[in-house]
Amino acid sequence: MKLNNNATRFVSTRKRILILITSLILLLLVMLWLFNTLFLSIVYRREKVEDMEEVFSRLDEASIAGALYESRYDKTFEKLSADNNLDIVVVSSNGVVILTSGREKHNTVSRLLDALLANREGKESIVHNDAYDIVLDEDEYLGDEYLILIGTLRDGNLIMLRYAMANMDLSIQIFDETMVIVAIFVFLVAFLLVEIFTRRLTMPVMELTDISKKMSELDFGVKYEPREIRSEIDILGEHMNSMSNTLKDTYVKLQKANIELKKDIELREKNEQMRTEFLSGVAHELKTPIALIQGYAEGLSDGMADDPESRDYYVDVIVDESAKMVHTIQTGLIDLELVVHIAESLEKVDAFTRYMP
Repeated sequence: MKLNNNATRFVSTRKRILILITSLILLLLVMLWLFNTLFLSIVYRREKVEDMEEVFSRLDEASIAGALYESRYDKTFEKLSADNNLDIVVVSSNGVVILTSGREKHNTVSRLLDALLANREGKESIVHNDAYDIVLDEDEYLGDEYLILIGTLRDGNLIMLRYAMANMDLSIQIFDETMVIVAIFVFLVAFLLVEIFTRRLTMPVMELTDISKKMSELDFGVKYEPREIRSEIDILGEHMNSMSNTLKDTYVKLQKANIELKKDIELREKNEQMRTEFLSGVAHELKTPIALIQGYAEGLSDGMADDPESRDYYVDVIVDESAKMVHTIQTGLIDLELVVHIAESLEKVDAFTRYMP
């Protein structure tokens, strides 16, 4: 498409839509990444705290019912530990291990006793109530950070639930890596879908653009074909078809009017040429009689005709030539009037037949 040198830079509608939607997708992906970076660890930790509270509540209920220490509850106990990725230890008030999830048994029990006896001031307390405390603490033995629930069951036994924060960090890392892959995949698929969508959306617009270009070149043969499911673009196309037909009819009438105008101009020029030729012919025809009349009149004035017979001859010549002049002028005017009348009559007949339906 040729643009005026003074026109602004051309950017197609399809490209504009593609850039807009792609930018929105990128913005959403960036916002998701920011949320993941800034808030996912907080949300994840909150959910893990809720899981620990749920496990404590179930074990507390089981302790009151007396089922917690029965062998039939071992499977449920291990399942709670495994499903929530928790180390669980239940001990009596005098430090005797009653139940344990079985992982790091001796170290876990000793650290439970250390935690019970240790001063927890200055530790980050996440939840505190009469039944238990949940704190974020570092295991001096492993050097890892843990979420630790330390509480007392309603049967008087002590319990510790422990969750390694390294598991959460690993989960977040795996989630981040997965999100990168998913984001790339989503972006590529979205870009492809947007490309297809914008191409289908702007195809009728491009078709209308081509039709308007042909109309500007006085080619009215191309028409827009509306789609089965009509939209505003199809209505615009139908209006453009109607405008094309109107312009075509007007253009044909204008061409005919130009042809007739050209004929009128040629006829007027022909009539003018006839008048010019008539005046030229009349002037030529009158030249000789006028010269004779002038010559004989000067002869009479100079006294060349002394006798009556000569004077009568001179007068007869003057009269005869004058009569010829009058006849020539009358005949020429009649002929000219007749020709002009015939031409004007033909012009009126032509104009009448031209505007007949």
